[in-house]
Formats: sequence, C-alpha cells, structure tokens
Amino acid sequence: IGNTTATDGAFDGLIDEVRVYNRALTADEIKRLYKIGSTFVVNKTRKDTLNEGLVGHWSFDGPDVLNQTDGGQIALDRSGNNNNGELTNGPKRAIGKIGQALDFDGSDDYVAASALSSLANLGTVTVSAWINPKALVSGNTYTIFSKAYGNPVSMISGWNLNIESGSVNSNVVSFNAEFGGDDMLAYTANNTISLNQWQHVAATWNGSTAASSL
Repeated sequence: IGNTTATDGAFDGLIDEVRVYNRALTADEIKRLYKIGSTFVVNKTRKDTLNEGLVGHWSFDGPDVLNQTDGGQIALDRSGNNNNGELTNGPKRAIGKIGQALDFDGSDDYVAASALSSLANLGTVTVSAWINPKALVSGNTYTIFSKAYGNPVSMISGWNLNIESGSVNSNVVSFNAEFGGDDMLAYTANNTISLNQWQHVAATWNGSTAASSL
C-alpha cells in the first residue's frame, strides 16, 4: 500500500480505508462503499460493512494500528484474513476521511501487507480506497495498491491501482495487470484526480486480459 519496488511509485499524501475483495463488486456496491465515507468523520471508526468476498481491509484507525515491541507498527487487517501490514519507513498517522488515515511521504513510505493465500489467489478483484494526494509530478506513477505475482497463473507481475501523471494520461486513476508482453491497462478520463482533497477510487476486474473487463 502506497508504493511498489519501482523508483517512482511512492504515494505522496493520505490513504484511508483500503479494501480488497475477491470478486467484482457491482456498481451499487461501489456506491455503498462511497456512501460509507461520503460524510467527513474525524477520528471515528465507521461500523458500516460490505463483507462478502472481503479479503483485505486496512482502516488505519487508531485501534487498528498497533505498536510492536521492536519499535515497529502494524496495520491490522479487519477482513478476518490476517493480512496485517507492516508500516515501513515511517508513514505517519493523520486525520482520515473515516477515522484515521496514514500520511505517505512520496519517497519511500509504504505498508507491506502479508501475502497469504486469501490475498494472493485472486482470479477476480475489487480494490478501493480513499485518497488525498499532496503532489503529482508530471511523468510519475503513484501507487495506491500493488499486488505482485498473483493469479491467474499467466500473470507475471501482478496488478496495481495507481495515479498516473503524464503528458498523455494526466492525473488519472489507472489499473494495470502484467501478462508478459500483453499488459492490460485501463485509465479514467484526464484530470480525474485533484490535489489536497479526499476522493474515493475503486477498480473492479473480472480476471480477463481485456481492458473492457474493468
């Protein structure tokens, strides 16, 4: 969450309420996710749920970010699948869209979620989050969520939900899945993303290699 192994993948801003499902949610279900956070709530955990197929849920709320005896911190996975995430290189707690969020520095911060089978073996997927980006430098990619080496077995490098800021695709949400020489890419319209405000982003994918499956 918030970065990949690439040098330009580091997210610069706030991320809150990250969810991953092992199915493609319907349009109405995506609306439900949006409505859960459509009213600004300060430091209060919402109890609304949409749990069918939920394999990862990182709220980043205060009770869900635990200090460890070694000085580290983990973000609990509230889906019940134990895909807890280690806060790496110092993402900081901040007021979120729903309760508490994490503030990523755009350099090297990320949350490394456990790669257990519930999160790894996804033939279909929905990923969603609330984001509040602080900076978008032209030519860069900013990672919201990256899942490497997942199913289907023909996928070589997994899938990513990103913000792209380039000359062609400018300030867009993108989803890509890498299948060797035939990567699947899909983008929103240009200037979908704005700086310094909360926005809900979501992608659903039925597992096929056609961009129309998004």
